[in-house]
Amino acid sequence: SDLSLGGAILSIEILANYPRLSLFVRRTFDVMVSVPSIAVGLVGWSLFCQGLNLGFSILAGSMTLALMLAPIMTAAFLGGLDAVSKSIRRESLALGVSRWHTLWLQVIPAAWPALLAGLMLALGRATAETAALIDRKSVVEGKSVDLGGRRIMKKKSTIYSFTSSLHTSRPTPNVTLHHS
Repeated sequence: SDLSLGGAILSIEILANYPRLSLFVRRTFDVMVSVPSIAVGLVGWSLFCQGLNLGFSILAGSMTLALMLAPIMTAAFLGGLDAVSKSIRRESLALGVSRWHTLWLQVIPAAWPALLAGLMLALGRATAETAALIDRKSVVEGKSVDLGGRRIMKKKSTIYSFTSSLHTSRPTPNVTLHHS
């Protein structure tokens, strides 16, 4: 969230004198918000699991989730900071307060409800994205899942990977999900 707030502050406050560059940064965040989660997941897999050699770990998953949620929070933070009246900034600067003190003591507290709403939107999406991953992991490992007081046992699944034939001499099986 710090990176998202920094990106929003960059676009609203620092790039205010460069409207074309500010518009480019805003459009970039808008495009990044619309990227499907499966595409971000593939980028996270290739970057964190393969590139940084983290494998399928909690760290790689959380870094991928942060990569997915940063544009959402930034777009919400942009809207919140942009909604703060320009007169607050002008009046504070007219009293001799620096731009940074104006930002931290006037603008951000005035935009706090919108910043909190953006954080809640991102938290909701993170919960939704993570719920599917937890359910899928329980199916693969054959663990029981608690559904509102009822515990059900899911069947253990075997997933064949298309990379298994790269390390052996046997033919590649079809990439399918088999229930045992």
